[in-house]
Amino acid sequence: MANAIDETIEARRRSDDAATRSASASVPDRIAQFSGTKPLYVLPTASGGHLSAARWHFSGQTTLKSQVLEDFVLGCRTAGTATVIRRVEEGSVRKRPVLGAVSLINPSQNAEWLIDGQCEVTHIYIPRAALQEFSRKAFGSDLSHFVREFVGVRDQWLSAYFQMLGCEIDYVAAEPDASEPLFLAETEAMLLRHLIEWHSDADRSDLKALERGRRIPPLRSAVLRRVKEYVAVHLAEQIHLGNLAAVACMSDDHFLRSFRAACGTTPYQYVIEQRVEKACHLLAETRTPISQIASDCGFKNAPQLSLRFRAAIGMSPSRYRAAART
Repeated sequence: MANAIDETIEARRRSDDAATRSASASVPDRIAQFSGTKPLYVLPTASGGHLSAARWHFSGQTTLKSQVLEDFVLGCRTAGTATVIRRVEEGSVRKRPVLGAVSLINPSQNAEWLIDGQCEVTHIYIPRAALQEFSRKAFGSDLSHFVREFVGVRDQWLSAYFQMLGCEIDYVAAEPDASEPLFLAETEAMLLRHLIEWHSDADRSDLKALERGRRIPPLRSAVLRRVKEYVAVHLAEQIHLGNLAAVACMSDDHFLRSFRAACGTTPYQYVIEQRVEKACHLLAETRTPISQIASDCGFKNAPQLSLRFRAAIGMSPSRYRAAART
């Protein structure tokens, strides 16, 4: 009898320990616990941001529960043909998402998700607090509860966003010493705005009216000129969002939105574009070794330059140089 009681107590202790580990674990850790699969790569949260990401390969049957994950999970199908089933009390939805299709798990929903088959997926993890904070800043109230779950939706904007994120993951995974990845941090507001405007039950005309009252004006031309001059002078160095915000005498968030309003792109993307543009000039006009060009343009080494260059130009630096001389 005593042994049976001891075994019961031990079983409860193990269960409590598992629950504690799950409560303190990151979302990728929780998915790994439930799926028995480790992520192929995890892109951690960058300084100044709230989002993180991971790349997964699922096979067999994987079950996830919305409420257990705590964060919103935005996923994009990148390979495979697995079927996805979302079950709630009212019924179920069964889809086989095409490549590039996106799905969203909302932690406030009591839904069970089943992935049946093999597929590769890229996830973005969005803390509920981050979505609430953005919503209050952009629209004046918390609209996070309006964001709805969806399965295998075709959204060209999100598909393109995930393609850029995939390049970021490839870039960081290929070079362990790469500088801190900033794509998610510097495009966070764009992504959260898109989710609220296009994948929520909030009325879009009301959203536009709310946003007009809180719109951030674009950077003044004199300030924008100082920022661009700073980028040009420091292009060979690591340039962070905080550096540029300091030049403009603004907070990081205010600067990010004002810069995007002025230029139609993020500071992060602008810096990458300037580095690639300078590399193009040096490749075409000089005989400087590619490794030195990489350093002069702010890349850690030639492979990093090649990865960014291919993504932007569609060919390797050496091939571009050869074509420029013909």
